[in-house]
Amino acid sequence: MPKSPSAAVFLLLVASLHAVELSPDYSGPVEVDRLAEPRNLEQSGLAVSRRTPGLLWTHNDSGGEPTLFALHADGSLRGTIQVTGVANRDWEEVAAFELDGRAWLMAAEIGDNYAKHAQSMLHVLAEPDATRLDPAHALKLAPDYTIHFSYEDGPRDCEALAVDPQERVVYLLSKRDRPTRLYRLPLAAAPAEQAAVARLVGTVWDFPQADGMQRLSPLPSLSVPGWPTAMNFLPDRSGVLVLTYGGLYLFPRGLGESWAGALKHEPKLLPAFALPQAEAIAVTPDGTGIYLASERTPQLLRYERPK
Repeated sequence: MPKSPSAAVFLLLVASLHAVELSPDYSGPVEVDRLAEPRNLEQSGLAVSRRTPGLLWTHNDSGGEPTLFALHADGSLRGTIQVTGVANRDWEEVAAFELDGRAWLMAAEIGDNYAKHAQSMLHVLAEPDATRLDPAHALKLAPDYTIHFSYEDGPRDCEALAVDPQERVVYLLSKRDRPTRLYRLPLAAAPAEQAAVARLVGTVWDFPQADGMQRLSPLPSLSVPGWPTAMNFLPDRSGVLVLTYGGLYLFPRGLGESWAGALKHEPKLLPAFALPQAEAIAVTPDGTGIYLASERTPQLLRYERPK
């Protein structure tokens, strides 16, 4: 008897999940809790504070307010930052990092579904002390500086970004290109009239793509499983985490190897998650935990690695 379309899709999905070796390093994911903030149901970015233990930062994407939500590790609201003087055209990532002895946040205006914007923007602000956060009143802060930039080979849609404070650069992965492109950008203020240029440093390993009836699915996890939506460097610099709609991948990094070199190798696939539109990951400062969130659902998941 011929297999039904749903059965065929299921078999294709299972095959794709086993196409790459499962990583033995991280277990899970398990549901930590639910994101309690009702205004934040399109979370496209996630970061773990480098100033306050157990604090997470997230945001909404295109059309939302220019607001960063501070969450406890159980998903409950700690407070908000209203980023003044800027808009949220299409924020797709938030990063937390340390530089020159200070903790920083970066709100990334990098989404561009139709590749029509000449410039993208990275708004950088010093991470405030958590005692200034209040669930009932937004903390209003302007960016300390903004990086206006363009891509050297034309506009790109992007959702995956990671900061390397040692190199003092930002790396970006394009979303809709095949193969996926990796760009490098200086971590320094750049006004609109003197925009920085994100330089292409190479292409990366070819993520599994949809096949056959998968392409007809309304779920991005089936129709476009190979589109990257988030990226994090492990704190000890031993690897790169890349989230796609279809899976979470760990690219080990060899001693002395560049990030571009690491991203060319076949990665390990972490255990599968069941999320409709996974777009956000964040790794803890000690590298033992990875948080995972999706649009369309308030679930907050976590992977664990033994210490």
